[in-house]
Amino acid sequence: MRVTLLHKAAAAAALALLAGCSTSPREIQTPTGAIRGQVNGPFVVLGVASRATSSLNRPNGMTAFIQTVRIDVPAGTEVVVPALIGWDLGYGSTLPADLSGQVTPESTFTWTPTDRSLGMARVDISVTDIDALAPGATTQSATLRIGMQLADSHGDDPWWGVVRYQLIFLGRAPAP
Repeated sequence: MRVTLLHKAAAAAALALLAGCSTSPREIQTPTGAIRGQVNGPFVVLGVASRATSSLNRPNGMTAFIQTVRIDVPAGTEVVVPALIGWDLGYGSTLPADLSGQVTPESTFTWTPTDRSLGMARVDISVTDIDALAPGATTQSATLRIGMQLADSHGDDPWWGVVRYQLIFLGRAPAP
């Protein structure tokens, strides 16, 4: 196989792109506090929950929508894994404003669009706390942080958003 100047240039460009990327460990919340990087098992799945969070109609993109939610989790939960199912962000407004009750992404709602260019869009779900199991309790509590934002270069346009996600509750596997 003959390596051409074009092949060398493509390889150099790929390496430059990879060199510009970065991945770093993040915190994972546990009942005993945050652990950076990873938590090793074995684990068992204690349950799965499905949720949706709606930003409602937002007046502008200057500030992010952030909602903190406390939820009950199964007793013995050590880690909660948020799994993003889907999201919708749009300029303008919707009717109804609260889309969290929509069964599927294809549900019917009225969208009054505003024609704007995309400057920045973001959706995130994180677990910020898991309470330790209290003696005799059948559930624990965990705290979620759901964030969304949509903005063009000015950040002055109305927008809306909905994020759909599942939560996987993991507990320690019993010793053999």
